[in-house]
Amino acid sequence: MMSEQPLISVIVPVYNVEKYLRSCVESILEQTYKNIEVILVNDGSTDKSKAICLELAEKDKRISYYEKANSGLSDTRNVGLEKATGDYILFVDSDDLLSFNAIESLYKLCKKYNADIAVESICHFTDGKRPDFKGSTKDKLLNREEAICDFLYQKEISTSACGKLYSASILSGIRFKSGILYEDNLFLSDVFECVDKVPYSKQECYGYRHRANSITTKLFSEKDLDIIDIGKELLRRYEYKSKELSLAVHTYQVTNCLRVYLTESGDERFKNDINYCREYIELHKKETLKNSKARNKLKIALLIMRLPRKMVIRVRQLNKRWN
Repeated sequence: MMSEQPLISVIVPVYNVEKYLRSCVESILEQTYKNIEVILVNDGSTDKSKAICLELAEKDKRISYYEKANSGLSDTRNVGLEKATGDYILFVDSDDLLSFNAIESLYKLCKKYNADIAVESICHFTDGKRPDFKGSTKDKLLNREEAICDFLYQKEISTSACGKLYSASILSGIRFKSGILYEDNLFLSDVFECVDKVPYSKQECYGYRHRANSITTKLFSEKDLDIIDIGKELLRRYEYKSKELSLAVHTYQVTNCLRVYLTESGDERFKNDINYCREYIELHKKETLKNSKARNKLKIALLIMRLPRKMVIRVRQLNKRWN
């Protein structure tokens, strides 16, 4: 039975996650879909992550272990892509969890629509709790432009590379850009450019853990400005392709600018960046507020920007995150 199933490579980047690693890998090994290889790539961890990886690899021959000097998530995933031998690729971050049938449901979605990618929903959960995966039989098929727009509006298709199954063939010439944050955004844009259709299901297959010291919850740093540069690149790709893509990518960059504007602490070094964000938001504010596809949280944030910036930042803190 296993031999009849195509091999699926599950790439897990590992960096100082001794608290979460074992449960993450176990959620992969316990999948209903059994013909998998699990590629653990240790990005120079300084805790007990290496020992845990080696222990797990000793117990299950489907696990391969690699290590490298610390250089970040992009490089680590790229090593995994080079080592992968499967027909399909799945990315799982080492502090997250899969639902018991995540791989099977994603694979069936690919096969149902004869597609090179399948996307399912993400279940968000906070550290110390367990994800409550919601099942669903609802799925739909998006064309390329519809998928890109949905991704840019950050609605059903998340901006994470996780929670998606990719055929290895479409990733043969695609890699994560090194040395930046929010690298998934560019990666997914590259992927969508290579496919004609994107099946999506409301089935929750991926448990995304929110923890206090993760990249997405830490305080502002200069690297957070990467999202603005990514937005500029996506503007170059989509601004003039169609009316729908233009509206979507402008809304995407307004969201990015708002994120920076509401998290940057007022450091003089970032004055020009804040000015760019403020000017871009003002330039595209009206069209965003009129855009029925823009998220309500974004519109609320734009409306309260009339208040003094310190007050806006305080409101943002009380609401945790706009996105």
